[in-house]
Amino acid sequence: MDWGIYTAAVTRWEHRLGRAAPCPTDDRGRLAPHIVEWMMGLPLGHVTDVPPPPGMTAAGLRNARLHALGNGVVPQQAAHALKKLVERATAAPYPSIFTKLTYNRFALNGVAQTPLADAAETQPPPGT
Repeated sequence: MDWGIYTAAVTRWEHRLGRAAPCPTDDRGRLAPHIVEWMMGLPLGHVTDVPPPPGMTAAGLRNARLHALGNGVVPQQAAHALKKLVERATAAPYPSIFTKLTYNRFALNGVAQTPLADAAETQPPPGT
């Protein structure tokens, strides 16, 4: 397969994953779910080896797999985001956002309010 200007990137990713890139298209020239799974760095068959439900056509299965992959999260990006979130949360010189929100929502002039009382004040009377 000639990857053109992307050859170096594909080669690096193949080396990183330890497996060759699959063909990017199916026999009709459409995007193949296997290449999307590979590009996301998911384990081989993570989505593409899931058996179809009874009665699903090949076209429906391809669409369902691409839909699932499109709604998925790239594991490397998720890991990076969680790492940054933990770093930010543990290095914060101020109380947690939950503490601030809790204080602002349930404290009024130093008098604690209960969530139930707060909700009752904002609800219309029954039957209106």
